[in-house]
Amino acid sequence: DRRMKDRAAWDRDILGPGFMSRTIDLHPDEEGPVATTVVVHVPEDDPAMGGPGRPLRQHPDFVFLAIHGYQVELARAVSAAGGRFYAVDLRKYGRSLREGQTFGFIRDLASYDEEIHACTDLVYEEHRGRLPLVIYGHSTGGLVVALWADRHPGAAQGLVLNAPWLEYHGSTMARQIGAPVVDMLARL
Repeated sequence: DRRMKDRAAWDRDILGPGFMSRTIDLHPDEEGPVATTVVVHVPEDDPAMGGPGRPLRQHPDFVFLAIHGYQVELARAVSAAGGRFYAVDLRKYGRSLREGQTFGFIRDLASYDEEIHACTDLVYEEHRGRLPLVIYGHSTGGLVVALWADRHPGAAQGLVLNAPWLEYHGSTMARQIGAPVVDMLARL
């Protein structure tokens, strides 16, 4: 079946036809309730992909989970290549930001493991664990998924990093001077 297993749990996304989203509640933190939002590209419902009636592969060949950044063109390219595209708004970003929360605030990047695992569990459930999983991280998402992959070897069959934020940019002197200032500000 080309359709997602449980369409009722998904809502039409703000990206329009061909995109659906679903919110997953996470454990609260010091600012209160926390959630992550997963978006899936449904090419058979996407007018830019030919819409209903367009012949598609019976089953996707792989799952592509993008962390940070919704790139409609990337979703369509992955779908055209035979993958099922999912993307995530991490806690306190985009669709997952709740009133009273500090945008992007997290004390420990390992805390993102909760939502990455929730998303991979969802993907494995949707596809009965049969498909290879490729995780894509852009910018800060690249740092998050690189650290996650290191903590969970073998959990994904592929890792794609696009402009990952893996270190401070600038000269060595700027990094040496800037790091203590950033550390001090982070404590505040």
